[in-house]
Amino acid sequence: MNGKDELNNNGYPQPNYPAQGFNGPYGGPNNPPQNNYPAQSSYPNTQTPYSGSQNYTNGPTPPGASTDFNQSFMNDVRTSAQGAVAAAAEQQAKKKKIIIIVIIALVTVLALAFAMIALVVMRNNPRSATNDTTAAEEIEDNTFSAADTSMIDITVAPSTADIIINGQKYDNGEHEIAPGEYEVKITAAGFQPYEGRILVGEKRKTYVAVCLTADDPNYYDNHSDEGGTCNAAEELRDVAAWEQAPLIDEIFNYAPIHKHDEGFFIDPYVDKSGKVIVDLTFKDCDASEDTLTAKAYAWMRAQGLNPNKYTYEKTWDCE
Repeated sequence: MNGKDELNNNGYPQPNYPAQGFNGPYGGPNNPPQNNYPAQSSYPNTQTPYSGSQNYTNGPTPPGASTDFNQSFMNDVRTSAQGAVAAAAEQQAKKKKIIIIVIIALVTVLALAFAMIALVVMRNNPRSATNDTTAAEEIEDNTFSAADTSMIDITVAPSTADIIINGQKYDNGEHEIAPGEYEVKITAAGFQPYEGRILVGEKRKTYVAVCLTADDPNYYDNHSDEGGTCNAAEELRDVAAWEQAPLIDEIFNYAPIHKHDEGFFIDPYVDKSGKVIVDLTFKDCDASEDTLTAKAYAWMRAQGLNPNKYTYEKTWDCE
């Protein structure tokens, strides 16, 4: 301070500012800053001069300047990065889903192809001793779609037998055939012949299962392959007979029947020759055979059956 300086109201020396003031942020009460900055081009590396709340491009933020723009920019960058990560994860999940669908489709196609191959092999090869399929499984589904025709499934032992159906020769296996009634004759040297008949239903499979009786009682024991085919035929014949029976005779639509109160049982079956046999069992030992037979015949007539056309096997089983 020199002699020319004046004191301000607070007792401090009053600065002597230039006529236009100092181009700084502060000034005295008698000479406030005038913001008379040089032209913008004279400030390198800057975009706008500082004016209260604006930021310099370089350097620290001046007092009172806002940081909202910087914070908003960082938030935008963070949001964009998170969106990119989420989009990439979603795209990866879609690719995995497509791969799984393609794998499932391929497995399904392969399974269907193997099933078709197995079906063709089974139809082109007759049953043998190594066939483990049971008779019940054989006839589990004996119906066909409307596009299919009726069929006969032949299992005969020995495999060298001549199988003649309505004058036409057949071999073991499945064959298409028209619905109707057929006469079956099976012969082989060294075996007793077989004669019978079958009724082929529309769009159904009918079984011809016969094991010829050999003149040599040890034949099937000494020929294991033929023995296996004979066993398969016997098993299949016993089961398939019940499906064929209603086509052979209407009695199978009503029997077997057990009339405990009247003292008789009626159990029909089909023998190896295709003949219907009625097993008539008497349960009332206080009644005579004629009385119980008359009751059984009366019941059969009430069902519209002719009792005189059947062959009977009569037995007693009193309780």
